Amino acid sequence: MKSIGISVTPSEIYFAIAFNKEDMLHPVKTGRIRVPMALPVSLRLRYLRTMVIDLINIHKVSRAGIRLSDPLSANVSSERIQIEGIMQELLSSSTVQAYFTGTTTSMAQEMNFPTDLSDFLAGKVCPEGLEQWESFKKREERECVLACLAGILLP
Repeated sequence: MKSIGISVTPSEIYFAIAFNKEDMLHPVKTGRIRVPMALPVSLRLRYLRTMVIDLINIHKVSRAGIRLSDPLSANVSSERIQIEGIMQELLSSSTVQAYFTGTTTSMAQEMNFPTDLSDFLAGKVCPEGLEQWESFKKREERECVLACLAGILLP
């Protein structure tokens, strides 16, 4: 089974696509999609939606996870909220069979990890069953890999 994990910033979408085999998460593709800032907001969102749906279709993804921004964060970005909303709408109307959306706290609960994922997200601790964890240098990369794992672990 393949899963996609998504983590959003106001200027980029980070994604990880992986499959689960013998209780190990094997990354297939990781990357980022830059938000085309020269376009009006509606065309930016359409562009991002099209790019992610293409990834889902090309890789035959059946599960997904989106790391949502913390609603209590002091620096909530309206652009990020818009992109996260489009990603949720995309998953609900796509071929993805099950998906997870939530903050890092709810992601940790879904995966039965410690509630505080800060050591995982800082790269200090490698989650059990994940290959190549040390190759993910940015926090957003690690967030999308964990969101991908949360998608795979859905019932």
